[in-house]
Amino acid sequence: MRAFSVLTIQGCVFCTSLEMFHYFFLFIHSCHTVFENLRVTTNKKEIDIADLILICLYDTLCRMADEIGMALSQGSTTSALAQWRTFYEHIVVGIFLMDEDSPELFKKFADFSH
Repeated sequence: MRAFSVLTIQGCVFCTSLEMFHYFFLFIHSCHTVFENLRVTTNKKEIDIADLILICLYDTLCRMADEIGMALSQGSTTSALAQWRTFYEHIVVGIFLMDEDSPELFKKFADFSH
């Protein structure tokens, strides 16, 4: 019996689900396009700290989603799962900040993050 490597099996999963990944990467590309439009629109303008933080979180999430997809496409599920946990943590922080909608909290977050 011939032994298969884990990467071969994971690569097979990617190949059999290629259409799903195609749509995933199209979605991520659309998200990057939205972010680029936001960046150009807000460039060199006075922008509220809350909006700036949320735009930066959005950019980070777009980049991380792309990295997760690339890790999966290369058969690196362990790396993708680790990145997914970080992705999820960023989402929780973003949702918390949006729900609280407190200028003071956004300021504290910005001061802590830098």
